[in-house]
Amino acid sequence: MLAKLRHYMAWGGIGLLLIMGARACWMQLAHPAPWAAVSSLPDWVAPNELRFGELKRILPSRGVLGYLSNLSPTGDEGVGRWYAAQYSLAPVQLAPGLDCEMVVGDFSDPSIGTALAANHGLEIVRDFGQGVMLLRRKKQ
Repeated sequence: MLAKLRHYMAWGGIGLLLIMGARACWMQLAHPAPWAAVSSLPDWVAPNELRFGELKRILPSRGVLGYLSNLSPTGDEGVGRWYAAQYSLAPVQLAPGLDCEMVVGDFSDPSIGTALAANHGLEIVRDFGQGVMLLRRKKQ
């Protein structure tokens, strides 16, 4: 009799576990966790990858390029644009400044790019539009 009771208790425990597991699965499907929801923040990656896409196609697979922008390198917007450019052009590395032979120009206003490049002794190799330019040092 005691063995039969243990047998029923074991099967009862297994049944209870199955019911609890099924309920947990149903709750997860019916009420997903808040962190699983789609973010309402804007997507900064895709637009920048589109902006830099054509430039990335002509760059070598590795190397270091300079980076020039009309935005302050210490301001939030300037730092954000530099990180976005770096991310979009990886594995090529961007070094803030003009110490490299080739420089990526990233300008918030495309009309500023030509004058800013000339002021820094750079010439435009190619203008990709939307403020993205490939620049190089002028030959002396």
